[in-house]
Amino acid sequence: MKQVFFAAATVVCCSLFSCQNPANNMADSQAEKNKMVVHDIYQGIETGDMSKLNGIADDAVDHMGPKGTEIKGGDNIKKMLSDMHNHMKDLKMEVVAEAANGDYVFVWCHMTGTCTDSSMGMKGGMVMDSKSVDVIKFKDGKATDHWGYLDPQDMMKMMPPPMDNKMKMDSTHKM
Repeated sequence: MKQVFFAAATVVCCSLFSCQNPANNMADSQAEKNKMVVHDIYQGIETGDMSKLNGIADDAVDHMGPKGTEIKGGDNIKKMLSDMHNHMKDLKMEVVAEAANGDYVFVWCHMTGTCTDSSMGMKGGMVMDSKSVDVIKFKDGKATDHWGYLDPQDMMKMMPPPMDNKMKMDSTHKM
């Protein structure tokens, strides 16, 4: 009896594995390819190797450009990312976790580096240590849109201090 049960279970398992939808396998394969494009882009930002940024579409939009502006066009985004590398030393972008769903890749990233000057809105010499979630939309294997969400505590650490004491919060003041 055990042999019949084992044989039947084996046939059922083999049938299930062989009947997988090929469209799902293709989608999974494209999702993995999209994740690898993101890894290349991160490596390009770290190293300044512009060839690693070829996964950015010509009509891409970065919805999280400097100071909250949108950057439109692949060439403009590549220039901004290259410039970012030029103003940060020992820049590292570690993928903590990632997922893909359809045309979207989600990455929890830990970025560290030291600002070489104040051109990026942070004081020269400041050590950046931040975590963010990047959402990247893909079409035909190219990144078309990027949204980034910074950890609020990390963002506050990177903000320049107020210019004078007038900026202090007074919790006793009634409005």
